[in-house]
This record gives sequence, structure tokens and C-alpha cells, in this order.
Amino acid sequence: MRRAAIGPRPRPAQRLHPGWILAALAAYVGCAAFFIGADPWDPLSASGGGILLVSSVAVGLVGGRWWMPAAALSLVALAPLTRTPQPLLFFALAVPFFVVVCAVLIALAVGLRAYVRRRSPEAERRVAFAGLGLLALVVALTGFGIYLDHRAVDRAPARPLLVDERTGAFRGIAPGMPAARARQLLGEPAPDQEAFAPTPLGADPGDVSGPSSLPAWQTWRYRRLVVFTSDGRVRGYLTTDPSAQTAPGAGVGDSLEVVKGHYSHLDCYGVTLGGDAVNPSYLACQGPIASGDQIFFGGDPVDSIWVSARDSDF
Repeated sequence: MRRAAIGPRPRPAQRLHPGWILAALAAYVGCAAFFIGADPWDPLSASGGGILLVSSVAVGLVGGRWWMPAAALSLVALAPLTRTPQPLLFFALAVPFFVVVCAVLIALAVGLRAYVRRRSPEAERRVAFAGLGLLALVVALTGFGIYLDHRAVDRAPARPLLVDERTGAFRGIAPGMPAARARQLLGEPAPDQEAFAPTPLGADPGDVSGPSSLPAWQTWRYRRLVVFTSDGRVRGYLTTDPSAQTAPGAGVGDSLEVVKGHYSHLDCYGVTLGGDAVNPSYLACQGPIASGDQIFFGGDPVDSIWVSARDSDF
């Protein structure tokens, strides 16, 4: 009779407590919600795709079950529930694409953990905790990015250039003054530009958040400044100068929260452009100042300040 070989029994697979798996799934759904709900043109959300892909690998390593790729379906479930500026085309094309890609990545991670389990059951638990650590890092970086994106910014230029609320003036230019006098102060402007897309010299039109429509004014373009004229008078101006600030301290580079803190009477809203009357392109605040003129803070953070004469609103 052959005696059984004496030796150490193989250890069972090292599995995580179900609570860790549920926590990983919750974190994964959170990353998916951030990716789907973010503004697609926001620099932070541009990294959302990478966040989602990395977290897919991590949740597969943590769960280690072949049903885990179904977690990618959370993207489909979250899509109609998320209040978002995403266009319909995003949901029709991007979400299904990421469901497939994320499901494949999760499956590959589950397969990697199964391979480790067969080779060395003791190492499986380390792989699972490595996935937890990776997921925790992704969640921490996402949270920090959201904090940076939403924190109130109150810049204090070393040498601020005053946007004077009492007169509406900036760099000697004020609504209502003779256009010839403004030209004497500023010099010859650059060639005229269409009034619907005024931008200072050297600026990208996409970096200037202005009113949704403008009157048919002439536009005089300078560095960090555009002057609007009509019938021989200055009708208004815009400036993107990072040193431009009002007396209370609201200026270019500040968050709209800071602007609203200084000017509670302003009307703040989302500006829609083109044929899209539903999804705002950016936020802005607008209202009267002491001179009776209108002031407009475009973008969040503010990228431009606009001032127009009281009889010629934006």
C-alpha cells in the first residue's frame, strides 16, 4: 500500500473581505460619474477618461471575479441620471465605446489576478491590495483635482489697473467719450474685426468669454483691450489684462464666487452661444455699476471684463 506523500497543504486562495470589493465598486462608480458628468471642454475632465481607464484596471484587480466587467455598465446607468452639459452625441458614441474598453480592461485585470492565483496563491492578496492602493490614489487625485477646479480664487495683482466704477473708465477710456480722444490715448488700432467675435491682439477667441450678442459696433483692437465705437463715441470696451480690477477687488483671474461676493446685485447666469439655447458655454455675471454703465464679468474664473454705456447694453 502506497503511503501518501507528506508535505505542506496548498493554501487556499487569498480573497479580500467583501466590504473591500463593495468599496472598490463604489469608488469606481464615483469615477464614472465624474467622467460622465464633467464638462467635456474642461481641462480637468479631459483627464477623466484616463481616470476611468486606470480605475477599471484597479477594480478588476480588487474584485478578481469574472462578473466584474459588468461594472462597466454603470456608465450606461449613470448617463441619463447625470445632469451634464454633454451633447447627445457624447452619450450615443463615447459612452458605449468606454463601456466596451472598460469591460475589456476589467476582464484583463481579473485574468491577471487569476494567473497570479494559479502561480502563487499567497501573492494574490498582494495583487488585490495593490489594486486597492491604485484605486485609492486615483480617487485622491480626482478629489484634489475637483477641489482645485472649484476653489474660489482671489488674485491680487502687484500693480492693479483700475476699472473705475464711478466713471466706467479703464486706462483713460470710458463709455461715452469721443472716439477720436480714445484713439489719441491708445494709438492706432489693429485692423477691424467682426463685432460678433472681438478679441484683443494676440488672444484666442476661445479664451474670451463675452456676451452672447453684441450691437453692430466698430471694434478697435489693442493688446489686452478692445474698444467699441459707434457714431463717433466710445460705446464700451473689454479687457483681458490680468491686472484689471475694480476698486473692491474683482478682476481678471478671480472666481465668479469672488465677484458675487463684491457685487451681490449682479445677475449671474450661463451664456449660451450659437444654435444651442440649452447648454451654457460658460458662466458670467452682469449688472450696473455706480457710473450707470453695465459691467460684465465673463468666464469662471474671469477671463475678461466688459463695460458698456448705459444706453447701449450688451
